Amino acid sequence: MSLLNRLLPNLPAVSPQAIDPRVVQLVLLSGFLLYGIAALGFGITPLWVAATLLAATVTQWVCCRWIANIPFDPRSAGISALSILLLLRVANPLWWPLTAVLAVASKFTLRDNTHGHWFNPANVAIAVVILFSGQAWLSPGQWGYGAFWVLLLLCAGIWHTHRAFRADIALMFLGFMAAGYVLRALWLGDPWAIPLHQLHNGALLLFAFFMISDPKTTPQRWEHRGFFAFCVAMLTLYGQFVVFRADSVMFALVAVSAGWRLFSVCRGVGRVRPAVSVQ
Repeated sequence: MSLLNRLLPNLPAVSPQAIDPRVVQLVLLSGFLLYGIAALGFGITPLWVAATLLAATVTQWVCCRWIANIPFDPRSAGISALSILLLLRVANPLWWPLTAVLAVASKFTLRDNTHGHWFNPANVAIAVVILFSGQAWLSPGQWGYGAFWVLLLLCAGIWHTHRAFRADIALMFLGFMAAGYVLRALWLGDPWAIPLHQLHNGALLLFAFFMISDPKTTPQRWEHRGFFAFCVAMLTLYGQFVVFRADSVMFALVAVSAGWRLFSVCRGVGRVRPAVSVQ
């Protein structure tokens, strides 16, 4: 029995399993976006928030109605739109709704009948827009490095991903990233403040707990998820310290997702889940 039910015994009990994890994710992402706009000065107006959410929802409806012929459900479209608004910075605000359209459309086009959609929708759309638009980028420092916010984001992320049964891959990814930062600091003789500063990154935590942890695009077996997280972390570190791209984490996840999906199709292992839905 929860603490709330002990304090209010007449309140009907609600099982955690009865709450769709996507609803929890929508609430958390909405809260993060409100915090970013109100306290951190993200520069996103309510008009563009509404336009991005509307673009994602309309695209979801069109694809459900005319491509997949399945019931319309706006929740995953809302998650993609909020993720884009949280992570992507643009020179022209029109890129936010356009990226949302790309994200939702990718679920219905970049897929197969056995494994479902190949990429996390927001991830592949952000990577494509950064690569080809010349007007979009990630800003890892936009969240600041306050310990309170990092802790809050971490705890909320752990709670969400545990509900979606993918907490392990988020924690393994962060562990591999931490190990990479620490080993690099030891190799270069840097003070400990440098890897600690690199880890106090709200954007990295958002990616770990709300993107790489997507249960529809990650392997089913925990050891496969560990290898998946290791590959994403190593490519991210290579991109950051060799290619000097702050957005390398997005391209790393796209590359590893594509490689894992090809391996799964060719060898018949590591199925993510049956493609019963694109929601």
